[in-house]
Amino acid sequence: WEDVVAYGEDAVMIRNKQAVRKTDADDIQYTYLLGKNKLKDLDVLTEDGTMLGKVTDVYFDQEMGNTILGLEISDGFVSDLIEGRKWLPCTTEMSIGENAVMVPPMSEQRLEKAINSVNG
Repeated sequence: WEDVVAYGEDAVMIRNKQAVRKTDADDIQYTYLLGKNKLKDLDVLTEDGTMLGKVTDVYFDQEMGNTILGLEISDGFVSDLIEGRKWLPCTTEMSIGENAVMVPPMSEQRLEKAINSVNG
């Protein structure tokens, strides 16, 4: 992140071409869209088995580097149209597995509160 000068909706601006480095795929813990350990479309499940939806986007804090702040979650096309997508803040209790993001049982209530605070 030290070579990233700015980023926006359409582009990431880096200091110079020397900032581009080749990395072995096995060294990358998680990616959003491509690669062995991608986050997009992973199921989000509570530890007691409740499906909250699928990861549709990941939110980062510009000042915290690659720290994930929260996940945008879709519960399906119709639900997205009627209720909108949901946002779940990340916690230390979350874990990312091969097939799902596991979250504490209380996450469903936190998700509903986030929807209400965002949508009014």
